Amino acid sequence: MTARLLHTRHQAVLKIVFLLLCCGLQLSVAELVCSAGEGQTVRPDEFLRELTDPTKYDKLQRPTEAIATKNLKASDLRTMKTPPPEDLTYDFSLVGLWDVDAKGGFISVSGYLRQYWTDKRLAWNSTVAVRDDLPPACFTYISAHAYHDKLWTPDTYIDNAITVQKPENLLFIYPDGSIWKSTLVVAKLKCGMNLKRMPFDTQKCLLTLTTYSMNPSIVHIQPVDADGGVSVAGLPPSVQWEYFGGGSEMEYWNEAQEYGEEETAVAGWEYLHLAVKLKRKPMYHIQYF
Repeated sequence: MTARLLHTRHQAVLKIVFLLLCCGLQLSVAELVCSAGEGQTVRPDEFLRELTDPTKYDKLQRPTEAIATKNLKASDLRTMKTPPPEDLTYDFSLVGLWDVDAKGGFISVSGYLRQYWTDKRLAWNSTVAVRDDLPPACFTYISAHAYHDKLWTPDTYIDNAITVQKPENLLFIYPDGSIWKSTLVVAKLKCGMNLKRMPFDTQKCLLTLTTYSMNPSIVHIQPVDADGGVSVAGLPPSVQWEYFGGGSEMEYWNEAQEYGEEETAVAGWEYLHLAVKLKRKPMYHIQYF
């Protein structure tokens, strides 16, 4: 399943859940999509407890490594090849542009940071599941944000944030082990601005994502869409600024580049820059100044 298709399916699912909540239906996400008589023998919470049983699932071990070492003897671990890194994809749905401070060099935004990865230890589809001790289930997906602290998750952070709040998050698990995590982010981001052409200037501000302790041998990060990772559906209009595009770019940083050491001896980090491009509305200054 490509990241683009997974993203589209998530959007449709969220619309359905929102409509049902508005109607006052008190159904869990898994119960919503899996009716009785289709093979369901356990409740969603019972199934999640079985999936995340610490005697069978180690949240401290990353997915591909856990699967690669599952049945190996201690003597084999010393000679095995390093498993491939986890593929992490990101996008950001910008829903609020609250302040653009050229003098202070920052912007204040809010939106939904979405992360995608796969953990096949959590799969229950019979064609991809790595566990054969799970009870039968017909869930199309399970809402598992209450079990977030029981799962392996990437330690993503916003590198250029001055302040950041993450008050809420959602986490869905799909039958093939695909995981979608959405976090509400309210952040003040560093953004150096060039005001030479003001009030006819354009500015590009970045939301820079990386992982705190996971170098490229552990995780590989990239945007969900090769053409850019920022969307603005529902962004309220601004009196002074117009959003005119996004985009993304990757950066690899290695300590050897800064300290002149042997690059092979020092681990590096990947950075994903998601761009928010803004164009000033010159009529704002003509009308109000």
